[in-house]
Amino acid sequence: MTTSITVHCNRAFGHGTCATSFITGARTLDEAHAAARKEGWLVQPDGEDYCPPHSGRSRIATVVRLPSRPTETERAVLGPSDTVTAAIQHLAVIADAAEDDLLANTYWHRDDLPQEHWFAAGIENAVGGPAGQLAGLLGPHSARHLVRLLRRTTRTATAGIPAEAFLLARHITRSKDRR
Repeated sequence: MTTSITVHCNRAFGHGTCATSFITGARTLDEAHAAARKEGWLVQPDGEDYCPPHSGRSRIATVVRLPSRPTETERAVLGPSDTVTAAIQHLAVIADAAEDDLLANTYWHRDDLPQEHWFAAGIENAVGGPAGQLAGLLGPHSARHLVRLLRRTTRTATAGIPAEAFLLARHITRSKDRR
């Protein structure tokens, strides 16, 4: 089992509190607080911690804890960095398979476009509208860039996983259970 310490923002409002949390790979409270400070959190000796927007240091929030039932894939995963690692592996496999299909299936081939635009044109043709344009943006080439970006986030696990990277990885790992 992997241990992870989450730092929570203590900012209170009239009708609630800030939901921002910072998930770290730290094993001690001191390590978690040091990682939070690096990300702009205000960590006070009395135990009151404030996220970057509420500490006056930054407007970029970090990981927000989303309560939900874990999926089958998430139950097999141990922590935030493991979620990102699982997403990297899944996305890389799908990108390779899509690239192979793109090259082998003539449906995708277009003489009037460079090869890197075949996927976007095929998806937009099949789906159409803004949804087709959006789906077409994430072709195999873009997916490989995402893999590299997500890999970079796991290299500094003690500094925490940025919210956007964790939520993207969680979405990718959940897609495995939708089949």
